[in-house]
Amino acid sequence: MKLTIGMAHHSDYHGAYFSIQDIRKELIFNGRQDLLDKIEFIVVENAPDTNHAKDLKNLFNHISQDKKNIDFSESQGTSQTRNKVIEAATGDFVLVMDCHVMLCPVVKVIEKLFEFMEANKDSNDLYHGPLVYDNLNHFSTQFNDTWGAEMWGQWGQAWTCKCNNFNFTIMNRENRAKVFSLVKQREHSHCPSCNKEFPNVQYAQHEGPFLNSGCEVSANKDQPFEIPMQGLGLFFVRKAAWLKFNENARAFGGEEGYIHEKYRRYGYKVLCLPFLKWLHRFGRPDGVKYTLTLKDKVRNYILGFTEIGMNLEPIRKHFMDEVKRVDQNMWDELVNEAKQLYPEPVTQKTTEVPTPEVKKNQAPFITCLCPTYKRPQLLANAIKCFEMQQYPKDRIELIILDDAGQYQGDIKGDNWKIVSQPDREPNLAAKFNKIASMANPETEIFVVWEDDDMIMPWHIMSILRSYKRNTAQIFAPNFAYTNYDQKIGEVLKESVKGRFHGAWAYTKTMWDQVGGYDSVPRVDFDRMMYDKCSAISPPVPYDVGNPAYIHRWARVDFHIGNVDLPNQDPESIFKTNWDYIGYIPVEKINSLTPKLDEETKLIFQKFNIKEAIKTNI
Repeated sequence: MKLTIGMAHHSDYHGAYFSIQDIRKELIFNGRQDLLDKIEFIVVENAPDTNHAKDLKNLFNHISQDKKNIDFSESQGTSQTRNKVIEAATGDFVLVMDCHVMLCPVVKVIEKLFEFMEANKDSNDLYHGPLVYDNLNHFSTQFNDTWGAEMWGQWGQAWTCKCNNFNFTIMNRENRAKVFSLVKQREHSHCPSCNKEFPNVQYAQHEGPFLNSGCEVSANKDQPFEIPMQGLGLFFVRKAAWLKFNENARAFGGEEGYIHEKYRRYGYKVLCLPFLKWLHRFGRPDGVKYTLTLKDKVRNYILGFTEIGMNLEPIRKHFMDEVKRVDQNMWDELVNEAKQLYPEPVTQKTTEVPTPEVKKNQAPFITCLCPTYKRPQLLANAIKCFEMQQYPKDRIELIILDDAGQYQGDIKGDNWKIVSQPDREPNLAAKFNKIASMANPETEIFVVWEDDDMIMPWHIMSILRSYKRNTAQIFAPNFAYTNYDQKIGEVLKESVKGRFHGAWAYTKTMWDQVGGYDSVPRVDFDRMMYDKCSAISPPVPYDVGNPAYIHRWARVDFHIGNVDLPNQDPESIFKTNWDYIGYIPVEKINSLTPKLDEETKLIFQKFNIKEAIKTNI
């Protein structure tokens, strides 16, 4: 897929130079020319006759990547120039940023953007990321629904309750820290999900008491979360899903909040991607060179609100009653203009018909999570087991994450793919979480699919029989087969309640509620997940009749769970084995053919399983 990075520009060559060159420099000098080759740069020039514009055009003459520098003087201001950026883009997705913004850190952000694009090809939502402040330690994740300084929206930070099922923000109300739900911005003294009472403390230094109570800063959890609105110094959207800023807006102001509410009114979401961090230069020692008037700002707010049918009272109250800078004559003039332009709210849709929602009688979409590391023979077997599942191929996917950089090129099948990266994840739990972040947006069930186990063709269907839509569930069998201490081709049925992570599955509802795996370097990270889920809902034993899962006791030199290490705790065991397999040489591979290994073939023969499995239901 292709990414367009675009910016509107007006007399700020210094900012634009460093914003563009920072991205190019970091990708080139960190060996990621491959990513840079998939990026298009666009600058829409709103003051084409200035020296700033001329120097920026000269810079573009030295850039070999795909780029466009477009003169645009038809309308002054950020709305139409940003619309023009997305209109001119040839990328599948567009990252629109101010011409004085830097990504934090560049390579990681760009890598994750491409991963996100691949996993969300049909998204119609609008995305933002946390704004990083100049001290590089603090950040804000959203605008809260408050007015101040002649603007709708004031910076805030998202928090998540200890139960992982309620996101909120903390606002200053008469020097007290008050909790408000993140999207609807309603005040709460207790969590509406778990009834936990929030700390009743002064606003100053409230972070400590909330952290000590078990709450977390949402952006530290790696999972996207819904927000009410955000500053537009940086936003990310699929080109075909862009709803556009108001076509009659001019100059500066009035875009924040309006564009976010527009997406919600069309049935879409506004989300914060925690990895998409950005640093914004607010200082302007030479002053602002473009037109900036109060009347234009109020006009833009009134136009936007009228366009989508919003109540104008919050605008009137702030500018007439609170800051007292708009009189009745100006107000009436601007409201009359808006009503003439939009006698009825506009109901236009995106430039592309959205993908239809999944009908309730369709099979639930299932994503299988498969981490792998330096064992292609076992992986080929795991993929073949996946291909043999008795489930519709268009309703299931297998995502494989290789963090040894072993697999070269685009290795994939009809409904499975290998994502290969050179940088190793910090631990196995983080690896599972990363795979889950790439899942199809329609996913309703996550199934663990470890690369060294053997899975029978009815495994997925066994889980599905116990599935309840929109319910938090963990699926774990009471029995499984193992090859422990058996001759090749022989298996033993044993009780595995609470064991054998490779046989587990979770509903997406459960996954979101607990926040995925805790990213810890321990061999018992899976048990920690099991305990978190079990505290919400008891595990569902789906193994009716014969088990469908065969645990293979893997070679210990490739297995992080080797516990034949005396006097070591789970964290030490993990680190010892994790470091050891990290030193095993990597054999680069350009292709991989799914096939059953000899042991799996022998076991399947005993169960009368043939490789040609029909997938019609």
